[in-house]
Amino acid sequence: VDVDYDTPVASREEVVHPGQKLGATVGVSEPVVWTITHEHKPGFIRARIAVTPGRSDRGGCLLPHVELEETGRLYD
Repeated sequence: VDVDYDTPVASREEVVHPGQKLGATVGVSEPVVWTITHEHKPGFIRARIAVTPGRSDRGGCLLPHVELEETGRLYD
């Protein structure tokens, strides 16, 4: 599985093998986007996960906004 990881200050690409975990250390105020692609013959599956940090109106609690977009093509 190919993984792209993007924040305002860092980018990285890697391959994740079965049984491996995916993670990243990000700052409290940094948005992060993971794009995970699993290619298989004859198609692919892709997930884009965007996490944008936020705070409650009272300022103490972190309330991240998470978006998930799935795309793919199972057959040619």
